[in-house]
Amino acid sequence: MMVRPRLPTGYITERRITHPECRSFCGVSLVPSISERTLGTTGRVRHTGPVNNRGVVWGIGGAIATAVLVLACLRFLSPVISLLLLGAGLLIVWALFKPLQAACVLAFLTAAFPKAGIKVDGFPFPVFLFGLILAVALATIALGWKRRAPTMDILLLIYLVWVLCRVVAVGLPAGFTPAFQLLAWSAIPVVLLVITTHLKGDGTPIRKSLERGFLVACVYALVQFVGGVVETAIPGLSYALGDDILEKNNVIYSSTVADFSKIPSTYQNGNIFGLAAAVFFSAALLRIAKKQSSVQDVVVLLGALAAIALSGSRTAILAAVIVTLVVFLRGGSLSRKLAISAVAVGVVMSVVTIQPGFIERYSIDNILASGGAGRSDVWSMVLSQLTPLEYFFGTASWRTPAEGIIGMMMQIGIFGMILLVAIIARSISRRSGMWVVWLTLAIGASIDSSYMLFPTWFIPAALAAAAVTAPARPAESQPQLVVPKSTTSTRATGPSRTTAGTSSV
Repeated sequence: MMVRPRLPTGYITERRITHPECRSFCGVSLVPSISERTLGTTGRVRHTGPVNNRGVVWGIGGAIATAVLVLACLRFLSPVISLLLLGAGLLIVWALFKPLQAACVLAFLTAAFPKAGIKVDGFPFPVFLFGLILAVALATIALGWKRRAPTMDILLLIYLVWVLCRVVAVGLPAGFTPAFQLLAWSAIPVVLLVITTHLKGDGTPIRKSLERGFLVACVYALVQFVGGVVETAIPGLSYALGDDILEKNNVIYSSTVADFSKIPSTYQNGNIFGLAAAVFFSAALLRIAKKQSSVQDVVVLLGALAAIALSGSRTAILAAVIVTLVVFLRGGSLSRKLAISAVAVGVVMSVVTIQPGFIERYSIDNILASGGAGRSDVWSMVLSQLTPLEYFFGTASWRTPAEGIIGMMMQIGIFGMILLVAIIARSISRRSGMWVVWLTLAIGASIDSSYMLFPTWFIPAALAAAAVTAPARPAESQPQLVVPKSTTSTRATGPSRTTAGTSSV
């Protein structure tokens, strides 16, 4: 005898047994065989579907497997590695069902903790280098990918072959670290940029996740500023496990106050953090200037201003100032320009008031006296030693690259730089407003060597998944006012008179 379950008033039960193997089970328990439908306030019937037993079984099995994995890791591995393995496993499972959300999580973690990892063979290996690559791959699966123009394919192929030749001929003979470093900065971000600028769907969630991760880094920078860089360091998270954060050239020597440190946040080096902050600042600035901003853009702008000031990077300040002038000269609301300028001055003054050593650091006299931390002397020496062929193709053997554009020329030559600029220009032309991000990066790369280090070039490549600003609508697509024709009949009353209601020409 079959017993019908009692359901609340308003429910309509419907018996559905679709699979033969389920008939005997449903004879004992009616829960899997009940499809619930409820009458809403409008009188419509809403079908909630049968209970998913397979999902319940997978959930219970996954929980048991996770518990076993955690216990095994805690027994044989360190707690940090155990948590990393557990998080990676859960993320892989999540990516199978929600690839875009998993990509957003990886993008967030990359911007928040870019230097998390471990030092291998003298090289601090960032885990989220591969995390961001996986994020772009998942975003491509979720959003689709447009076909590229043949010109882009040819440029990219020639450039990658050239980089590979340089890695084999110059990088590998010098060791694993120079080869990997050259390949990491010159090839991987370029491929990511081409992919993100050819996504079919809207990559705005990726961009917003990167911004939120950067805000986490800004909060941690404030913690470092108050509590000290070394005292608040988290090995394996804020910098690579096994590395020494004191070796990252963050100390600022001052003649007026006691020596103090740049604030690197989780980016391990103040110059890298400052240039990344300038990138986020420029994008938020352009949206605010064009009246396309949100609350998050305002918060990002404030956080980036504080990060630039705390980083101690004069390159980042120069890039931010030049980009601000360019954006302001392109037009926009005068009141917004004044408000942004006032906020920027207020944030910088707050930082230098708390740490007066920054005043000397950012002064024009200090920059001229130091020659930009000795860059001008190094550039003159390197340029005098290069042969004409080395100018065009790069140095014949591995040499420690100089700062800025001279170091880039030493690694890939003018030939490689021309190909690189062509690929970037064709890619960012597909994203409205992306020029401001890459202008910031170009200014920084022309002076400082931060472009060689993760995640300086990687973050702009991932930000290209979405346009910085909404593209302007063409004139023909603007809504036009349609004036209805008058239906009032006209009557001839003479050559110079019309009846009321007739439209005049």
